[in-house]
Amino acid sequence: MDCGDWKLNSIMAGTFGLDGGAMFGVVPKALWAKSILPDEANRIPMAMRLLLARGRGRTVLVDAGSGGGYDEKSDKIYAFEGHDDMRSSLAPAGVTPEDITDVVITHLHFDHGAGVAAPTGVADGWRLVFPNATHHVQRAQYRHALEPNPRDRATRTPAG
Repeated sequence: MDCGDWKLNSIMAGTFGLDGGAMFGVVPKALWAKSILPDEANRIPMAMRLLLARGRGRTVLVDAGSGGGYDEKSDKIYAFEGHDDMRSSLAPAGVTPEDITDVVITHLHFDHGAGVAAPTGVADGWRLVFPNATHHVQRAQYRHALEPNPRDRATRTPAG
């Protein structure tokens, strides 16, 4: 899609499952389950769609998905699929992770921001997935990730 002098693409960065009750809050399951059937663990499927914007000499990715490097327990809890290969996710748009000039993270939940880093395979080693990009996040989001309130603490990994 074109928007002025920008070319926009939707990038699919994998899927995962979240508890339907948590996602729909006070809406009774009897109502929301008519529209979206939960699995045996009461998870509903969630897609990680990112926005790729190219124009004015920039290649901007809005959000980075969940990335990889999760332990077996987290993989089981979230039922991740196709989440850890950004190169494959960007390929249909003709872009590589090295082409990205800017990564804009809307907020720091794992499914939006954790994909900026990937394990190196060396104990506790991580690398930037978009090595040539400037990474942008709101100051308030960054501070909140470092000091989450009790309600949000469970949505954060120990690293933020």
